[in-house]
Order: sequence, then structure tokens, then C-alpha cells
Amino acid sequence: YVSAHEAVDGVVAMCAPLHLYSWTLPFIRLARRLMPRIRWAWEDIRDPAARYAYSRQRLKESYQWRVLVAIENLLKFLPHLQQALPAVTAPTLIMVARHDHVVPVRDGQAIYQRISSREKYLVTFHRSYHLITKDYDREEVFEKTADFIDEQARKHGVIIQGESHQRAWQQAGTPFEPPPTLDLQTRCWRWCQQQWQLTSMRAAQLAQCFTSWAALVYTQTAKKLKP
Repeated sequence: YVSAHEAVDGVVAMCAPLHLYSWTLPFIRLARRLMPRIRWAWEDIRDPAARYAYSRQRLKESYQWRVLVAIENLLKFLPHLQQALPAVTAPTLIMVARHDHVVPVRDGQAIYQRISSREKYLVTFHRSYHLITKDYDREEVFEKTADFIDEQARKHGVIIQGESHQRAWQQAGTPFEPPPTLDLQTRCWRWCQQQWQLTSMRAAQLAQCFTSWAALVYTQTAKKLKP
């Protein structure tokens, strides 16, 4: 959105939302009336070691709570983003995850089709979930991002190098420590939390599908009965 209104040298979009799922906004609007924030126990990361490390980091930084009003504002803003996409002309690297459970892969594909950039790339990862910078494909994500930035910098006569650059690259490629072995009670509790969240999302999606089907049936029936 910023690149549509200001001059930038390049854009890197990682699993960026555009439409999301049709049931998301009604579900968030209903949920925020019941509770202002929720504690998210399940992270969309496929790598068990990375998921454990990221969960510990969020716990230390008190980031385990999600404010529903902020999510609702994001969903309300997406139509403005859709309208602004044709104005994007900067070189763009778009990354999507085939098995992303948060942002549908079609959102990244739609962004790729709508922007007006002559130089644009769409990269699809098949081993990771939503947090691709933490998951199995993280090294390839870092590599493609660094190559894209280096290429755009060279076009503008800028060379990216130095100790801080090398240190950041080494830190990004550091493997995660394996998660500890949990007792049966803890594993059961975490499994129940994950299943509850997944079931809630699926129930909301089914409710949206049923509502759409019922509206279609009502419309068709009303047309047939109309004198």
C-alpha cells in the first residue's frame, strides 16, 4: 500500500493477505463482542523445533495475546489495498506458502496479477505454513530475499556488505534447538487447544458456506414463486 503512494525501490511481500477467507470478518466481529483479545496457542509453523522456539519467544515478550480489534481493522483495510494494487510499479518479490492456514495462497497470486510492476516474481513454498521466515523453507526465504535486495541495490549503485550484514545472515541461518520432551498431560492439553482452534475455524467456515447456500436456495425459490 505504501509503494502505491510513495516512491520505493522495491517490495518484498511474504504471505501477504488480500481477501482472506469470507468468514473471517464476521467471525472476528462476533468474537470481539464476547472478548477483547484471545490467547493464541497454535502457531502456523510446520517445523516442530521452530514452532517451539517461536512460542517461547512470544511467551517472553508477552505476545501470546491477539487483540481482536486490531485484526478487525486489518480486515476492514483490505479493500483499500485491493484498490491500490494497480498503482504499484516498483520491482516486487511475492512469496506464498502452499499450505498456509492463515492467508490463502490465492491472495498472493491475486496480488501478483493486479500490480503493474514490470519486474515481479512469485515464489511458492511447498514445505512451510504461514510463518515462512521460521519454517522449513526459511533459508530459501532469506536467500531469495537477500538476492532480490542485492539486485535492486546494485541497480541503484549501492553495494550491501559489511560485518553487520554477514552477522545478520549467519544469525538467520542458525538452526533451532529441538523441543523438549513433554509429559503426557501437557501434550494432551496442547493438543486440545490446537483442536479447539482448528474446530472453531472450520465451524465458522462451514457456517459461512451454509449461509451462502441457504441464501442461494431462497433466491432461486423466490424467483420461481414470483407471479
